[in-house]
Amino acid sequence: GRFHILRRGVEQVTPLIQRNRRWIVFGVRFMYGLRTAGPLALGMARIPPGEFVLFNLIGALVWATLFSGLGFLFGRGISILIGEAARYEAMVLAALMLTGAVYWFWRRAREARRPD
Repeated sequence: GRFHILRRGVEQVTPLIQRNRRWIVFGVRFMYGLRTAGPLALGMARIPPGEFVLFNLIGALVWATLFSGLGFLFGRGISILIGEAARYEAMVLAALMLTGAVYWFWRRAREARRPD
C-alpha cells in the first residue's frame, strides 16, 4: 500500500513498540521528525485505540504546558533584556554620536593639513 516502506520498518520494531507502547505514544510528539510518521507507525503496530488516545492526550498536555511555559519564560527574558538595554540606549547613542563627531573633525583637520 501507500506506506509500505514505513510498514517494513514498523514490523521490525513492533515488539519493541509493544513493550514500551505507553512511553512511545506519550513521547512521539517530542521526537523531532516523527510527529507525522510516529502516529502512523503506532497505528500499524496495533496500539489499542483507547490506550493511544489516553497517552497521546497526556503527551499533548505535557508538550503544550512545557512549550507554552518555555515560550513565556523566553518572552519574559527578552522583555527584561530589552528593558535593560533601554536603560543604556541614550548613553550608547551619545557615545556613537560623539565618536562620529570626533571622526568627522579628525578627517576635516587631516584634509586641511594636506597640501594640494
